[in-house]
Amino acid sequence: MITIRDLRGHDDLHAVESIQREVWSVSDLEIVPAVHLIPALEVGAILLGAFDGGDLVGFVYGFPGFERGEKIIHSDMLGVRESHRDRGLGRQLKFAQRDRALAAGVEQITWTFDPMQSRNAHLNFTRLGVTSDRYIRDFYGQTTSPLHRGSTDRLWVRWNLRGTSSPASTARIEIPTTFDEAWRERTRRQFEEQFAKGLQVTGFERGETRSAYLLS
Repeated sequence: MITIRDLRGHDDLHAVESIQREVWSVSDLEIVPAVHLIPALEVGAILLGAFDGGDLVGFVYGFPGFERGEKIIHSDMLGVRESHRDRGLGRQLKFAQRDRALAAGVEQITWTFDPMQSRNAHLNFTRLGVTSDRYIRDFYGQTTSPLHRGSTDRLWVRWNLRGTSSPASTARIEIPTTFDEAWRERTRRQFEEQFAKGLQVTGFERGETRSAYLLS
């Protein structure tokens, strides 16, 4: 049975260090260490862990900040061990984070993700209902993670925790349902052009071979 709780104490925080190494395969220089998490939690960061029995199998971490004059939580990391993926655990962690944010009086959560990853896009836009009007080229630069080879272009998304209705879409940006780096340049240009017109991503349609972002 999976349980989700706040992570506190040195044992919990060192377990978060370990799961970062496993999920992203990064060097120790790019691990967010316990010595950072300790003071971050004291000033409003949200760090939640998913446990299978006594084992930490996933976590989500966000820290407080401001965007466009509003107080936000920026959800910097969401990681699930390979053994527990495709079980809806990422969504459970996000909704638990939502509850903590609302309890703290925060109504917006932001984060970034690779727009070429259709699985993440489906979770973000279809399941959670985020929006995006910002494309950032090479957000993280070069890292030691094999997941970041090629490019770290990201969509910056915003989650209105009180919920809003999605308007009818007026444009589409297609991506292959299976990751293909060759599409990067084409979609990068399309996102930047549509955002420059004042459109934003408000939905996502996932297909067998092609998927599409829906813009309004």
